[in-house]
Amino acid sequence: MSKRTWTGEELQQHLDQWDEQMQRGVTLDMSLTTRATIDPFKQEDYILTCGDEHVALTITQAMMVQRWFQAHMEAHRAVPARPRDTQFAGFAKLLWQELMQKTTEEWEQISRFGSAMDDTEYITVIARRAYDFANHIREWADQCMPLSEALDMTAWPKDDEA
Repeated sequence: MSKRTWTGEELQQHLDQWDEQMQRGVTLDMSLTTRATIDPFKQEDYILTCGDEHVALTITQAMMVQRWFQAHMEAHRAVPARPRDTQFAGFAKLLWQELMQKTTEEWEQISRFGSAMDDTEYITVIARRAYDFANHIREWADQCMPLSEALDMTAWPKDDEA
């Protein structure tokens, strides 16, 4: 495998090109691989495979590619028609974004200090947001409205509101 690398600018140019290709209906042959290393100062290698080309990425670049993959997978999924799948998609998206931010922070901590955060930080985020969501729904229940009329969450409450 070659030791080819891209700068952040080169990666962004490729992401833009891939966006254009996908809009034209081109199917891309790509994968992102993570593998452990024996280097004590580096936990993992990130390899982007584009056709026959292999590119070594930094952790930040790998996260950019992962988010690009996720965004394009979401755009190509069929939209579920059931209220259970769609009514509170805004809440789910807010929670997903916050968990991804925590994951980014954890990867940065691993790359700097070589150790991961405690799982309790993730559990705390989920518990806090479940509490916020329960309060959001309780407001609708207090008005004796059916669940089907409850509005989705589009933003988290400020800490002083919770």
